[in-house]
Amino acid sequence: MRIIEPVRSLHARLPPLAVTGLACAELLGLSLGTSCRPEAPAVTTGARRFELPVAGQPEADTPATARVAATRAPAAAGLPQKLPNEFARQQACAQQNCSLTGWLPDPSYAESPFEELAVPAAIWVHVLAERAKLTLPPNAALELVVVCLHGELGVRDTLAPQGGSSRPVRLSPWLGLRASSAGVEIVCETGECRAMFALIAPNSTLQSALRTPPVTTPRAAPLEVRAFQDSATSRSNLGNDQARVLFGGEGTQPTLPFSLSLLQSDAPARIAPHTHDASWESLLVLEADGDLELRGRSYPITGGESLHIAPGIRHAYAARGETRFVALQLYTPAGPEQRFLAPPTAAATDGRVPPEPP
Repeated sequence: MRIIEPVRSLHARLPPLAVTGLACAELLGLSLGTSCRPEAPAVTTGARRFELPVAGQPEADTPATARVAATRAPAAAGLPQKLPNEFARQQACAQQNCSLTGWLPDPSYAESPFEELAVPAAIWVHVLAERAKLTLPPNAALELVVVCLHGELGVRDTLAPQGGSSRPVRLSPWLGLRASSAGVEIVCETGECRAMFALIAPNSTLQSALRTPPVTTPRAAPLEVRAFQDSATSRSNLGNDQARVLFGGEGTQPTLPFSLSLLQSDAPARIAPHTHDASWESLLVLEADGDLELRGRSYPITGGESLHIAPGIRHAYAARGETRFVALQLYTPAGPEQRFLAPPTAAATDGRVPPEPP
């Protein structure tokens, strides 16, 4: 596999950061507004779930029309239409067969780019040439999330029992796949494809989880596909900001080990100082031109960044001029995304946002 090193480095642009837990408490856990609590969230129904049966099991419980719909992206209204030309953590699969035998395309992705702390999740963009196939082996200690950003991706479950019927999955832009234990083959079916990959270790750091021997048993939980277009949407800041929660935010048991949301803050984007105490935050920034405030210091942020923020650090963001902030946001573990979906409080019904707790 030919690996392209990250096209640019945050270290080259950012001053040294003497923070021992850069967490920007989930950096842009982005309460997208002037508080971590949306003032009057308008919540729609949760993301449509397309649970794909474990290979070899009957599919009678899933109507044929729903199975077909699961492989197609819905209309892209309200979703980002433009992507950065380059990403700070970007890899390429230009040959016919590429394999991530070590699960990560670059070992440095297991550390935060700011201060090289061991992280529980890695987030990057992979570019696949037409018909290129990328294989990620199984590992019971990992969760894999893939969001198609451009092109059409075909997904095959490599943990399916031999001889069983494994229905292929197809991802169009803004469809997301969850594969517990990883173990998938991903093929670019049309032109050039781009996808966000997130590799998550729910119970440890990635460095520790990657030392776990790979599993060989069939997948215990089915592959699951969801559409951002149908995900729960919360609006705040007088309707200027919104979050679409794709995974997480459901209050179901067992609690998901992560959550994934799409954050969009209209120009001029302003995110008030706030913290998140118990979860790491990873961000793939799709659109930005502003400054991230961490511990009283300012860091320039533009589209294409991959960011990791450990729990407990107060942070804020301010745009330079009339610019938006758009990012895919991963929390590990899930939890902070609940603020997007909470019912409005009395203090927020008059259009004002409750004050941020100290």
